[in-house]
Amino acid sequence: MRMCGIFGYVGDRNASQILMQGLKDLEYRGYDSWGIAIANNGTINVIKRKGEISKAEDLCLEGRIGIAHTRWATHGVPSDINAHPHISYDGALAIVHNGIITNFEALRERLLKEEYKFSSDTDSEVLVNLIHSKMNDVGLLEATQAALTEVEGSYAIAVLSANHDYVVLAKKESPFLIGVGNDEMFFASDIMPMLDYTKKVITLHDGDTAVLTQNSFEVFNSDSKVTRSATSVPWSKKEAELGNFAHYMQKEIHEQERTIQEALRQPAETLEAICSSLKNAERIFITAEGTSLNAGMVFDLLLSEKGYMTKCLRASELRHHKNQITQDSVVVAVSQSGETADLISALKDIKEKNPKVVSILNRVGSHVEQLSDHVIYIKAGPEIGVASTKAYTGQIAVMYLLAGNLNGSLDETRSLLLSTAEKVHNILAESESEISRIVEELKGQRDFYFIGKGINHATALEAALKLKEISYIHAEGFAGGELKHGPLALIEKGVPVVVIAPKDSTYQDIISNAHEAKTRGAAIIGVSSETHTLFDYFVKIPENHSTIYPITSVVPLQYLAYKMAVALGKNPDKPRNLAKSVTVK
Repeated sequence: MRMCGIFGYVGDRNASQILMQGLKDLEYRGYDSWGIAIANNGTINVIKRKGEISKAEDLCLEGRIGIAHTRWATHGVPSDINAHPHISYDGALAIVHNGIITNFEALRERLLKEEYKFSSDTDSEVLVNLIHSKMNDVGLLEATQAALTEVEGSYAIAVLSANHDYVVLAKKESPFLIGVGNDEMFFASDIMPMLDYTKKVITLHDGDTAVLTQNSFEVFNSDSKVTRSATSVPWSKKEAELGNFAHYMQKEIHEQERTIQEALRQPAETLEAICSSLKNAERIFITAEGTSLNAGMVFDLLLSEKGYMTKCLRASELRHHKNQITQDSVVVAVSQSGETADLISALKDIKEKNPKVVSILNRVGSHVEQLSDHVIYIKAGPEIGVASTKAYTGQIAVMYLLAGNLNGSLDETRSLLLSTAEKVHNILAESESEISRIVEELKGQRDFYFIGKGINHATALEAALKLKEISYIHAEGFAGGELKHGPLALIEKGVPVVVIAPKDSTYQDIISNAHEAKTRGAAIIGVSSETHTLFDYFVKIPENHSTIYPITSVVPLQYLAYKMAVALGKNPDKPRNLAKSVTVK
């Protein structure tokens, strides 16, 4: 499922202008409709539309307290009516909601019997009316808390009243942040829209409700007041600006020299604490989804080659292996956002086994962080493009660093990684013309296949994922030895096969696999430090220490995916049906 966006404001400034800019800052997450609601003089004014925010007229609603939302349709088709915010049947309350209420149909039937009326097909409209139904002789906070005891599912909600100068928030299994400004307060599902105003952020926990006024906030959990500490966001809005690049993905690919270097700046005590847990683990489980899972495969191999008992699993499948997990296990959770629903669910599901949880994250203050014993940050800064690039290489860099520390070769590993980072610019520059030729000659192909062996298998999977995500070309990655066990049946004349062939211990075997594809008529794209007679196209990478190839090999393949998407007229930053953070299962 896809991820919606919430933003809100309580202060002295015109809320509509702040909210509209905030919605634009949330566009990268993907959406099909948007809306804002402003409370002013006992009335809630709502504007909501299907379509793009950029096509909206300039809005200047009066009022200094409001809520805003970008929506991906879950319950109810994309439309003006189904867009958020939703109002109660009498217009007294408005709500924005991320998540899914699984029992909304039963709640709706009950409210219909109580003569509530509905104009949309959404679970969110049911929720705002349920809250309204609880407001007999109690305040908005108490009514919200009472309503949520009857709700099943996930939510981050903000409830606005026509007659109050505060907003009520609530969170369960969907990210929600409070931003503390100077005599003004903000709230959002993502840090991005708040960075123009504050870097001081409070992360709400599951079960929290909160009341925000212009200059204060209170947080409650299980009806008791609780303290939630603020953290400072370690990067600025400027880092998320596009600059001179055509797309964020292009920018983020070119940022990798710097972001790999940043990933290597880790506190010694953090490395030692994590490595102590790994050394003492009876078994190590690495879990993630998507691109982070491919990075996890690299870590799995790095550790298993040194004799550690490891297993790399999709987070959505971890529960089926939880009987192997004990209190002597370590679970390594990998995520850019720290808000991936399948990962959060998996960590909660194994909590009864009491393993140590080590997380490799980019975003500070996430839900996964709350579930972890140790956290190491890759420090990649904001990654706006939906298809991850710099976070992937940052994750791998941190994994090498941990493996080097475990092996007693930390300084050597750091030196190798710094050397690798310095090569990123040249890799992109030297491969530009050949990648352009590949794109021009092969952009009409319906299928691409990627093969790699050993640690390069992860690169094959990641490169295929990048291409399919943003160009919509069918692409699959395989271990080279798997070709003859099925995929070879798909190879026919002209089908592109990308062969990841660095000069490491896998070279001869992967060249043999390439021969198998070539004899069936495949167009071979070689990724290596030297060309080969088999290669119809040759993407050159520098010769390097064997364990660093997953970085040097993936960078030009990220660029290939980017160039292919652009050539086909696709927006690489906003691939269809995908979102940056998948926060519902």
